Amino acid sequence: MCFVALILSYRASEKFLVSFFVLLIPFQIVDTRYATLNVVLAFLFSFFLYLRKSLTSIPLLPALAAILFCYFLSLTQVHPVQNLDHIYYLIALVSSFLSMALVYNFVLKLKSYEYFFNLVHVLNVLVLLYNVLQMWAGDQYSINLGGGISFSIVPARTGDDLRLAGPFGSTMPGLIAEYLVISILLICYDLICSQNKKKKPYLILLTLANLGCLIATGNRGGLIGLILFFAVFLMSMSNVLGVVRVIKLLASSLVLFVVAAVIVVNYTSYNRLFDRLEGTEIEGGVPDTRSKTWPAAIKLFEEKPLLGHGPRLNLFMEKEMDIPDHTVMDPPPHNLYLFILCTVGLVGLSAYVIFFLAMLSRVGSAIKGETGDVYLDNFPKLATLLILYFLFDQIKIEYLRYTATDYWQYAYMLFGFLLALSDKKKLMLGNRQNSIDSRFGSAALA
Repeated sequence: MCFVALILSYRASEKFLVSFFVLLIPFQIVDTRYATLNVVLAFLFSFFLYLRKSLTSIPLLPALAAILFCYFLSLTQVHPVQNLDHIYYLIALVSSFLSMALVYNFVLKLKSYEYFFNLVHVLNVLVLLYNVLQMWAGDQYSINLGGGISFSIVPARTGDDLRLAGPFGSTMPGLIAEYLVISILLICYDLICSQNKKKKPYLILLTLANLGCLIATGNRGGLIGLILFFAVFLMSMSNVLGVVRVIKLLASSLVLFVVAAVIVVNYTSYNRLFDRLEGTEIEGGVPDTRSKTWPAAIKLFEEKPLLGHGPRLNLFMEKEMDIPDHTVMDPPPHNLYLFILCTVGLVGLSAYVIFFLAMLSRVGSAIKGETGDVYLDNFPKLATLLILYFLFDQIKIEYLRYTATDYWQYAYMLFGFLLALSDKKKLMLGNRQNSIDSRFGSAALA
């Protein structure tokens, strides 16, 4: 496999390599305690594309470097015997930064922006198929196809907490719910902007499937986030849609949700979402499922507030043996911001805040102006919305757990896509202004 990967990296086109990498992100063909195959491929593809001068820039490099520097600072807080486990974490983190660079450089050179939307939709189809297989397999760790052929699979949550967990190497319904909401918003944007009428029925069916899987996750925060941000999405696109089409989209979306709910509730066992919504309780201003984890995380943060306890909270073999100077936290806080405070402290959280503010500033600066391209003109609005949704949703889950390294790559791949198309719009506006200035200069000279 290493030999094949090397040959591919050296000979295959950038389009093939990036497309292959994006489609592989959620799936762990090789998964070890050290890294997944996807981590290795991120380094391998980046290295060879850099040699071929296809990878020429890393977006927001100073902010990413600051985050990495904070992680190295936090290493000073751990016992030397833990260093290897933490270094594996940092290697995976750098691979996610490289996935952002791979996609950013590729999309910036694309002539047809719709290609990457289609690629993301194909990825979505693969994830949905995986979800169906997971519902079929239940608590099994593999699916037997007969004839001695089988493949491993991340099991769904079972027992009294029967919920879809999805791929990405993690049994966290919150992560797959977040992915599904992002996918729905991307599909809706493509539905509005695409001139290809033939693919619109497929996008509607894809939306229905995503809604069904979202219900199957039983994730309350995912549904609330979808309702809030879909409403904001429609308002942001009102300049393209108009009032009548906004009302039609709202009505058709409600119909799709009802159909998805009827199918999931009546024909699957993954029907706990509405029961969980009905039984939601707030304890001291905190949702019932976070009433113990958030206070425990705050207490852990108070022990080392500046640099935290080190990059990882959960170390390899910590349940089988005592690891010197390691505080076991099980379960994790289920909150990205508390997770960052516990691992890299206030210094690390500051670096992440700078990164996300820099990204919001960069895509936000591209909102104004028109190029005449429907995809490009409104995309910075979508990019801003998706980043804000990601930050909102991470209040209830943390994507930075070591078991979810493939989701890191998906998140940063998405960031690379959002930055690239936003920058593409600014480049086109800049080129148009230069062309106008040049014509006026020539006329004045004449």
